[in-house]
Amino acid sequence: MINWKVQTHYDGEYVSYEDLILKRVPIEDKHSYKYPNHKYDIDPRCYYNMEKGVKIFNDVLKINKNITILVDVDVDGYTSASMLRMAIKAHSTCDVNIVHHKTKKHGLYDEVIDEIMKTEPMLLIIPDAASNDIEEIWNLGKYMDVIVIDHHDISNERYYDKDIDIQHGLCLINNQAKWNKDSNPHLTGSGLTLRFLQEFYRFRGYDMGYKYYDLAMMGLIGDMADYSDLEIRNIVFKGLENINNELLKVALKDKIPHVYKYEPMDIAFNFNPFINAITRMATMEEKEMVFNALSDNYINATHNVQKRRKIRGKMQLVNITQTRYEYVYDIMSRVKGKQDRTVKKLEEELYGDISNHGGVAIGLIDEEFRGITGLVANRVASNLKKPTLLLRKKQGDSELSGSARGYTRVLDDFKTWCQDTELFHLAEGHDNAFGIKIYEHYIDDLINQSKVVKKQDKTYHVDIIFNDFNRVTRDDIMTLNKLTYLTGGSVDQLKLSLNNYTVDKDNVKSFNSVTKINTKEGVELIIFNDNGATVDLLNKTMGNEIQIDVVGIPSINVWFNKTTPQIIVDDIQIHRENNIIGEQPRKINKPIF
Repeated sequence: MINWKVQTHYDGEYVSYEDLILKRVPIEDKHSYKYPNHKYDIDPRCYYNMEKGVKIFNDVLKINKNITILVDVDVDGYTSASMLRMAIKAHSTCDVNIVHHKTKKHGLYDEVIDEIMKTEPMLLIIPDAASNDIEEIWNLGKYMDVIVIDHHDISNERYYDKDIDIQHGLCLINNQAKWNKDSNPHLTGSGLTLRFLQEFYRFRGYDMGYKYYDLAMMGLIGDMADYSDLEIRNIVFKGLENINNELLKVALKDKIPHVYKYEPMDIAFNFNPFINAITRMATMEEKEMVFNALSDNYINATHNVQKRRKIRGKMQLVNITQTRYEYVYDIMSRVKGKQDRTVKKLEEELYGDISNHGGVAIGLIDEEFRGITGLVANRVASNLKKPTLLLRKKQGDSELSGSARGYTRVLDDFKTWCQDTELFHLAEGHDNAFGIKIYEHYIDDLINQSKVVKKQDKTYHVDIIFNDFNRVTRDDIMTLNKLTYLTGGSVDQLKLSLNNYTVDKDNVKSFNSVTKINTKEGVELIIFNDNGATVDLLNKTMGNEIQIDVVGIPSINVWFNKTTPQIIVDDIQIHRENNIIGEQPRKINKPIF
């Protein structure tokens, strides 16, 4: 068994948990970090072509001509396009055509170009995509004006061609472009679209206020923008404070009805996965219905449906009337449920064929499941507790593509490991969640290299360490949970550790894949995807009381008005001596100057 150790982020003096966390935030202006404001907002006019794009947009709205929006296939794409549709409807009588991708592909390609041409627009707007589709944009520009509002890296040098730039009706806006006077490279498509609309409102002489901030917030969180950045942090938290989107309201009321002050993780767990499921698994009719509900807060339509309800102790079908947003949320829930069942079934089928002899699991999945390959890889990596590569092969093609998901107890940076093998011709994305491409004749070499990968010693960085002399209380968890908003993005998630911590085996329960350990202070330790492993581990020790080490995240569970403090466990082991690195922070009772 590989031991792990813990080290605190900060080892000096502190006066409160809040002070302790803020000590490690690498931003000088702590006040703006704690209380997000507009001090660090970049003027939209600093982005090259922003004013040109707004003028093209305004000119078309003035004459109420036909506009088409291409919706990219993720939360950032849906929210970017929704903001634009809302603004067009609020300021014109333009017909707005929406073009959706039929598969999880991005940008411009023949099939989607054909759909755009059928709509015969005067203006095409492409948010969150297409910066590198220069030839396609040039050709479309012969028939219509084109505005691209994108945040992806620019790899096509033709992006900077003067022939493109001088065309009156072509406008490329990208926060990564070298021609920007100033820019925030962390903005996603929805963030840059928000800035575009702010400039449009300024051009028209209006104050936009916090209109559209909720949509921008969803997109930024969905694309994992660094919301420790002060400009992005302001958009995210202003969006959380000003939720006007009716579809989002319905989802949050259903998923977390007892929460009234929302945090980024509430959106990340309780809404965005439903939109992603729609982009992967929904029919075109369902995609259109969800997008229309997301991009219009004034739909008065109702739907009569039958629901199963418990009446006098028996489940019965009853007729109820739903708003359009409730009806659409039910569609999202059904599609999400279908996706989850499909992912689970594929995962179970994979275990019989997966290459699992080394430190990296390698499996093959059918091309038809392209949209959920990453989700399946996530589950496999979590359950096998090792980095996972899931590959797809098209018939007659020697190239395999797919998704990679890391497991940091084995490799800190799985993407770098893949690149260092020199077998992949593409490994791009986040350190432990990225896309891959490899030729089939390299697979045997890949399997051989995976066999020498072994679990490494792991050091977890935490904010505070509790032990039997300083046991974690319900109040500790309640206080720490309220401070999780101070972390996120490049500021590591708030975590705590229990070290040499005594628990009673009688208070360890396992049900399905979840294990729960109750402490005598009334705090629950929750271990997901455990499948009884913790019970097996603890049963190997003598006696009823046992000393464990835990690393986890403070959380609160509310069920039927009962509030239970919890620690969501990242890792657990039988206590090992000398597993704390360095000094621990020291609480004092006076301010530090």
